[in-house]
Amino acid sequence: MTGVGCMRLYRASTARVATSAFAPTRAATRHRNVLSGNRTHLRTVKVCSRTSKHRLQRAKSVGSVGAPTSHEESRHHLGRMTATEKDAASDSWQHDVSVGVVDVRSQPELTSAIAYLRAISFYVLPEDRAWNAPVYHRLKADHEVERLVKNKEEGKIEECPIFATIRMNSELDETVDQALQVKLNDGTKVAVVGTMDVTLDRITAVLGKSITEKTPSFLSNVCVAPFGRRRGVARKMIEAARRQAHAMGAEALYVEPLAANEQAVRLYEKAGFVLLREESANQAHLRGQCLDGVNGQARVAIFKDSKFSM
Repeated sequence: MTGVGCMRLYRASTARVATSAFAPTRAATRHRNVLSGNRTHLRTVKVCSRTSKHRLQRAKSVGSVGAPTSHEESRHHLGRMTATEKDAASDSWQHDVSVGVVDVRSQPELTSAIAYLRAISFYVLPEDRAWNAPVYHRLKADHEVERLVKNKEEGKIEECPIFATIRMNSELDETVDQALQVKLNDGTKVAVVGTMDVTLDRITAVLGKSITEKTPSFLSNVCVAPFGRRRGVARKMIEAARRQAHAMGAEALYVEPLAANEQAVRLYEKAGFVLLREESANQAHLRGQCLDGVNGQARVAIFKDSKFSM
């Protein structure tokens, strides 16, 4: 073999040795990068979890009556309607919407739909975690069903879930989540459009000093599906809640929305609720309620129903 051939063979063998020698190092580098990326992902998840917790507390305190809706076209359409057209649309829904009290033990399908509506209303995920929303909301809905059934069986807290449904039609078939659709015993297919709880429990109140009755009742977990907002659904559920509170033997009816939720406050004022007291920013901060890093955002206000009488 000539000198040139030997040199070429030497260089080729040297290159192969160098490649095999450095391969583990490159793999290790990729491994370190993956681990680093996982750590970054975990930090992001923790931050998002804290944000979700704040949003959950805000939604549960105030209800999602005035929460933003993803159905932008429907909202803009309502915004372009005249006052007469809005009243006509609301009246139409008033006739079509049915309200009642659900028996969580004998109506599991309806209870599941109610729990799912609460999950998508109260547990808002950041955009970077929206891909996990269906599984996350289903999990939270299952937890809510367990809570409702447990409260009913133990009887420690007298709680009545109220629901509002509307008969399904071709328009709703295209917009309503399958998890909100229920088939009743008579074969009618409806969609759960709203829900709230009436609770007979003095401990429920945050601002308890404003309450003088021995057996007060409270509205909580108030939420309306995006496709049913601004159509009088919440007002109809409040009327049903009054009747249910009477049947439970309550002396008064209260609600504690966030003071910053102007839409919810206007709803309760129009329904006949009167402001009794507002929590200060310092009080909210001492309770650990500081939403989005802003003190005072979680202040609650207590309203009493002036139309409620024994």
